[in-house]
Amino acid sequence: MTDDEVVEHYLAGTLLRELRRPAITAMQEELHVQLAALHNAKRIDLLAWSVGPGSDKAERGDAFTIQQVYRNAIPHLEIASSEMMELIRRIERRIGDTAVFARGKLPLWIKSAQSRPQEIVDVARSDTDLDREILLHALVALGDEGVAHSFVVLGDARRQAAIAALGAIKPRNAKSGDATLRTLIAIVGEDPDGDVRFTAISAAIELSVLRKMRTLKWTPALIDAATARPCEEIRTALLNGLWRHPELFRSADAKAVLSLACDGDLTSDRLVDMLAATLSGLVGGTHHDEAIDCLSTLLASSGKALPLDGLRALDHHLTTLARPMLFAISVRWFATGDHALCEATSKLIGAAHDQKAFDESLEGFGLTDDQTIVLCHKAVGYMPLAPIVATSFIVAALRAGEKNAEPKLVELLFEALLINFRETVADHLKKIRKADAAYRPARAALRLYRRYERDSKIGTPIKELQPSDYQRSVVRQNRYVANREIRNQAERQSVFFGAIHRSNLLYGRKVISYARGAGEPPTSMELREMSSYIEMPRLQAIDPVGLDWLLYIFRSSKPK
Repeated sequence: MTDDEVVEHYLAGTLLRELRRPAITAMQEELHVQLAALHNAKRIDLLAWSVGPGSDKAERGDAFTIQQVYRNAIPHLEIASSEMMELIRRIERRIGDTAVFARGKLPLWIKSAQSRPQEIVDVARSDTDLDREILLHALVALGDEGVAHSFVVLGDARRQAAIAALGAIKPRNAKSGDATLRTLIAIVGEDPDGDVRFTAISAAIELSVLRKMRTLKWTPALIDAATARPCEEIRTALLNGLWRHPELFRSADAKAVLSLACDGDLTSDRLVDMLAATLSGLVGGTHHDEAIDCLSTLLASSGKALPLDGLRALDHHLTTLARPMLFAISVRWFATGDHALCEATSKLIGAAHDQKAFDESLEGFGLTDDQTIVLCHKAVGYMPLAPIVATSFIVAALRAGEKNAEPKLVELLFEALLINFRETVADHLKKIRKADAAYRPARAALRLYRRYERDSKIGTPIKELQPSDYQRSVVRQNRYVANREIRNQAERQSVFFGAIHRSNLLYGRKVISYARGAGEPPTSMELREMSSYIEMPRLQAIDPVGLDWLLYIFRSSKPK
């Protein structure tokens, strides 16, 4: 659009409609900069337009367009700080939280004029209501820590903006940097406002990064000041710092931060989410051992008893660890015998559809013979549908070369796994090479299994154990009829079912989608048959009660 066309649409109240049209991002940005130039030339008023004058009303879905307009225009606007504050308020009232993207361009607007940071600071000295974010960016752009310190002593909202700015202003020298850190640590220990303390912790950590400190002398003092009067904001700030900059924390410091977090209110989503993110960043990297100690405390029945899926995305991160590291975590949790930790281990490595065996050894883990056997009991008991993974734990135990435990391990391999899962486990054991320490005991278990299979074959089949296909179908049909009658009775007796609209949709083998507009051809996708298969233990059909009892015994197993 030409300048005159823009002005015409602005006056007619149709500008917003026209701004929806350009589909190319580069064209949109050029148009938004053009709007800023027209505002600076006083041909249109973007400050007035921010409230939607005349018929130029925002429709549903226009919030994105409006925030994009101001996001691209703000760095080029030539307006006073008071007008910018008013503009931001109006945008926020008009489109709500989406205005945060427009706020992200404030630093560019402040830096676009050399005198603007000082002008904003001068206004802030007398205007107690000046937007904190604008003041923060102005102080950072000014780069004078002395000016920021002059606002820290104030008792209003300007103080918090100045504290945040101290974390982004590079000190003149080491002495002034140390003085700033002392000020921030004092605020952490003494200020009654949790949000201010949060800001001070974040600023202290960012300042340490900015200074590229080679020594970590300030971190323990910061943690001590925080733990003296802990609150959720303090815990969250320390976790955030540990997550983003673990290099600033010694082992003892990381352990203190994680311990402080574990002692907080773990019903708070904010704290738990931050704790999960921090542990995800530490596990497999810096402070791995401290993170696993903390995670064990969180999950254990004797600890905080949090469910693993309550720590969002952490379970997925654990499954992506290197296999030796994941094996070490699994051994540790199975060896505790804690039910919650064993269940968590089963969720991580015991998936029936994606079994990945470990190629490891228990040598060097410092387990006694009894502990090794109990560990294998847990692996079998908590992973009844992942026989390959459970087998790999027994093979790892056999590789440790403990002669006293070997007979019991061979017996466990035969009775719990080979009998139940037959060739699936047998094929896995056949892949063990002769040079492997587990080769000889694995072959002994296979010989027991072959003898069992040979002796179980009888000349005259037992009809009761081998029903015909017809008999199986009759049982399935009767079960289906019974389940359908149960469902129908439940629907008839339900006080809610009559109030719910139900539709039964019939479809063929193709899905047709009109997703690109009426003028575009539809897309189609053929439906394909999908199936999954889970191998069930043999005893599930022959002796289900005995199998349940056996798994219960394994799960309850303890060292003598």
